[in-house]
Amino acid sequence: MIDEIIDLMRSGHNASTIKNQIRSSKSAVNLYTEIAKARINIEKKFRKWNRLWMDLYSSSFSTPEIVGDYRSGRIKQNNILDVGSGSGMQAISFSKFAERVTGIEINRDRYEMSIMNGEVSMVNNIKFIWGDYSEIIHNTNVDVDSAVFSDPLRIKPGTDGKRNLIPSPEIIYTTLKNKTENFIFDLPPLMKKDDITIKGEKEYISVEGKLQRLTLYTGENAESETSAVLLPQGRRFTGNPMNIDFVSALNVGEFIYLPDVSLIYSGLLCTSIPGDLRIIGRDSRRILLTGNEDYSHDFPGESYNVLCKSQFSDLERDVKKFGGRRVYFRFEIETDSYYQLKNSIEKNLHGEKDVYVFMDREGLILAEKILDNGNSDETLQSL
Repeated sequence: MIDEIIDLMRSGHNASTIKNQIRSSKSAVNLYTEIAKARINIEKKFRKWNRLWMDLYSSSFSTPEIVGDYRSGRIKQNNILDVGSGSGMQAISFSKFAERVTGIEINRDRYEMSIMNGEVSMVNNIKFIWGDYSEIIHNTNVDVDSAVFSDPLRIKPGTDGKRNLIPSPEIIYTTLKNKTENFIFDLPPLMKKDDITIKGEKEYISVEGKLQRLTLYTGENAESETSAVLLPQGRRFTGNPMNIDFVSALNVGEFIYLPDVSLIYSGLLCTSIPGDLRIIGRDSRRILLTGNEDYSHDFPGESYNVLCKSQFSDLERDVKKFGGRRVYFRFEIETDSYYQLKNSIEKNLHGEKDVYVFMDREGLILAEKILDNGNSDETLQSL
């Protein structure tokens, strides 16, 4: 029935039409519809997405499988306690590497979903417990050779502007630090470093160039002050965060480079890119570098060939000259304006190329993305 609802949704049917076509009680249809929406949300996050059980919250905040598997492979302990295990997906990733995994979840629906997801994933070394962690955690089998993980719920910011995390990492840490030193906390990726009161390695993980996770490791699993991981390439950088003042470029070079966002937030940018690159711009989402050397094979981020300089008045003409078919803007612009400008140009294009448009102090820069990046051949095994 859920597969049928997914097909109806993708065919453009609205909620009332779906309810009329599905012969079941109103409450059952509402439940199946939420699960169907959740499965659509996780289609690109999990290989078995169309058989997993999640509510909409879990589908939005559950750790993508590629991240969960990478993170599980880092943990040295074979006994892992997952506090607030939700629909169970991170615990299932842990079970691929650890001998024993225990998940505690207070929400009854998500607890039941985690059991079903464990069956779908065909794992038999996980035990899920339903209940309040504060009443259960003292009796769990945690010792010096165990690791404690928690990916807390993100509650809307309060009057102090800080986003509340439930269960609180500080409380979990204080409660169990006498039993083990090994903690792993999944924190909001944009959380200010000064708000992280527990000492450990801060790891920023990106997937296809988008920041996905900030993970805090303590004890044996903490290997450096900070780290950055680029997935699916499987590249990892470690070290101490440093501020860097880039030398401004006098002119745009033959290439444009956009460093991966994980390097920017981790503070490891200066130790991971060639020193001769110069900056031509930055905004809240990206740093724009340029140079005349081709570093595309090893560059940790996106690489582009510069086509030409341009202005807004000449943009359509210049995109046509280079055989453009689609245009992508890589500078800050309001969403409505972005699509209005994009559509107005693309309707008159008949080429075959994707053209990327950047902006510096003098105007626009047209570029073509270098897709044959050597990073794609790397795998997580290299970590």
